[in-house]
Amino acid sequence: MNSLIHLTDFSLQAGVDYKEKDILKYGLNGWRLYNQSALVKIQEDPEKPEQGSVLRFGSSGSEGPLRPGIIMYKVISGFPPGYKLKFAMTARRQGAYNQPRLSFHYNGTILKTGFHLKDDYDNYFGEFTVRDDVTILAIENSITETSGNDFFISKLEIRPQGVGEISDEG
Repeated sequence: MNSLIHLTDFSLQAGVDYKEKDILKYGLNGWRLYNQSALVKIQEDPEKPEQGSVLRFGSSGSEGPLRPGIIMYKVISGFPPGYKLKFAMTARRQGAYNQPRLSFHYNGTILKTGFHLKDDYDNYFGEFTVRDDVTILAIENSITETSGNDFFISKLEIRPQGVGEISDEG
């Protein structure tokens, strides 16, 4: 059994304040931003500093709007067709105006659609069976309004079902 785990934990980058251009330099553990003009940066969550560093998607004022559609994706390989994988994202909204609504996609298929982020960090999940040699996992923004809709992501994880701990709460 392949037990490869893809873990992107932004809190491990404590004390950093990477702007969008720095993210391109330092990377996001294989995750790539897509079609975004919004300010995206790694920073400390100002309302929940105990969370450590997080990836912030800002969409208000001079930061520019967070565009609807795919906002980030990761290309995964090394798992044979038929393999079952689980995806988890830990995230929260910032503010209550135009509450963020996200979806997960796998190779163009919706895994989980239209879930709203909460005020506190929570886990959001998707499961899929690998169909091809290369898998593209994507996160989509479903809100078209150009203000509000700000949110933080603290962790992204992809692992085989039955390997390690990903709880289904959330």
